[in-house]
Amino acid sequence: MQQATQRKEELQKESEALKAQINALSTSLYEIKIKKNNVELDLKSTDFEYRSLLDNEGKRNEQIASSNARLKSLADEKLATQGKLSAERDNLARLELDEHKLRGEVEALKKEFDEKTVALNASKKQVSELQIKKNDLENALSNARRQRTTVVNNLFESWNITPEEAAMNFGDKPVDYDRVKMMRKRIENMGAVNMTAPEEYDALTERHTFLKTQIGDLDGAKKDLKSAINKINQTTRENFKYTFEQVRMHFKNIYQTLFRGGECDLVLTQPENLLETGIEIYAQPPGKKLLNISSMSGGEKTLTALSLLFAFFTHNPSPFCIMDEADAALDEANVERYVNLIKEFSKTTQFIVVTHNKRTMESARMLYGITMEESGVSKVMSVNLEDRSVAGMQKKEEIESLAEA
Repeated sequence: MQQATQRKEELQKESEALKAQINALSTSLYEIKIKKNNVELDLKSTDFEYRSLLDNEGKRNEQIASSNARLKSLADEKLATQGKLSAERDNLARLELDEHKLRGEVEALKKEFDEKTVALNASKKQVSELQIKKNDLENALSNARRQRTTVVNNLFESWNITPEEAAMNFGDKPVDYDRVKMMRKRIENMGAVNMTAPEEYDALTERHTFLKTQIGDLDGAKKDLKSAINKINQTTRENFKYTFEQVRMHFKNIYQTLFRGGECDLVLTQPENLLETGIEIYAQPPGKKLLNISSMSGGEKTLTALSLLFAFFTHNPSPFCIMDEADAALDEANVERYVNLIKEFSKTTQFIVVTHNKRTMESARMLYGITMEESGVSKVMSVNLEDRSVAGMQKKEEIESLAEA
């Protein structure tokens, strides 16, 4: 049994050794196959290169033959071109000679042109000078004709004679030019005689009287206007001062009512000039320092503004008033004071209050609102809260009477 076991182990070892040899041989066989494939690929590549070389050699032979033919053609063209070049050189030499000759002719023509240009400019200058002389002579002739016409007209207007008659009657008599000059100067000093001077004097006198009357009327109207302005200013000062004091007093009372205490005041910036003075508002809420209204909170500003507004209503009630979101900055306690203030003043003033505050809505007699039952369709709704309040009171009284019975 032990021998069989050993034999079994030996056979397993031999089997493992054979497997290892098989694996090694398989690996060697795989490598040999790879080398074979590589050799076949190299052989194919070498065969392809060989064929390519053969093809390239044929192409090179063709290119050499083509190049030889091209060289022969270029040699023939060179010979032909050299012949043409020699002919063109001879032609160029002839053209240079012709150019030299033409340049000489051009220089001669240019010199001749310059000389003729100088002569032409001299002629133009001479023509211009002659034209100027002609114009001067024409102007002198025109002046002489105008002077002759003036003299003829003066003779006819002043002496009622023609130049021919003057030459006939006075041509041989001597002329005292100094006396003539003196007499002309005296006549010029006298100036023209205005035949309508009396009528113009009367018209100016009448105009002066009219303007003097108008100036007197304007002075009187000016005095009346100054008097009226002074009277209006005095009345305005008195009315403003009285109104200011009344509003100031009511402002303090209403302010203390809304704030449950505190101090406030209206101060004139220019007490000596009531027509141009400004007004500053000072307020001191309970437990705070005296502040300018610009330093207060939103709710304090609102209550201060409402105090001033209702101070004006106390002095001069308005029949109609619109309050737009006046309670927006107020808390519940201040809203209650605001509602009570509106109720108190609703005896003399009709209020329309725009608000989103429920407490303010509850205190209204009529409630108007906008609703949208359907998308995109707005509808105005109204509720008479006063009628419901009366009905509720009546129902309450009936219940109380039944309870007593």
